Amino acid sequence: MRIGGMNVLDPVLRVQYKPNEKDLKECYWLGKDLAEKIKK
Repeated sequence: MRIGGMNVLDPVLRVQYKPNEKDLKECYWLGKDLAEKIKK
């Protein structure tokens, strides 16, 4: 996607099967970062 000129959020979130507490926190912060980028 980067090669095609698209902006990619880092870090990439990778969760397999049932997310644990750490995965849910990472998802929360990724969502906050995404919302901030959309606001700008």
